[in-house]
Amino acid sequence: MVPALLFLCCCGTVAAARRPHATAAEETHKAPAHTSQRGKASIYSHKLAHQPMADGTPLDLNSNSAASKTLPLGSKAKVTNLRNGRSAVVEIRDRGPFVKGRIIDLTPRTAAELHFKSRGLVMVEVTPIVPKPKPVVAESKKGHVEPIESDVMREPNQSGVIDLLICTRQSARIYQLLSMCR
Repeated sequence: MVPALLFLCCCGTVAAARRPHATAAEETHKAPAHTSQRGKASIYSHKLAHQPMADGTPLDLNSNSAASKTLPLGSKAKVTNLRNGRSAVVEIRDRGPFVKGRIIDLTPRTAAELHFKSRGLVMVEVTPIVPKPKPVVAESKKGHVEPIESDVMREPNQSGVIDLLICTRQSARIYQLLSMCR
């Protein structure tokens, strides 16, 4: 019974440590990963230069910052001009645009990269860029840290499998310690 309790306690702390909880505000602004959106893009006004954005930093019109209603702050996205096929990578640092039919606000620099600065509005496709997961490492018998090369471990949706493996390893060590104490 004691090993089972230790296993449950161990797994609970590992799972809690691996999955930080998002705030309610962050949850409402998340878009599904790998989902592209099509709609109109607009350009930030020069009047907004140096005004604070949603993440607290001042707006630099020569940066690759962008505003989105759905993508999480701090994430990156590829914006493609559907008229000419030009693309640019932007960082979502602000909320907006708050005009119906528009999906993203871009800085004048990014608009120039996409070749639509003179038009003001253009149809774009916004594709979130999902970062590659960090490699999972395992400790070898000699104490060296080695990457795990299993395809199951590389799947981002398989975090429950990783948690289970960590819990199993930790509970086995605890069980060994308990058996030595008897």
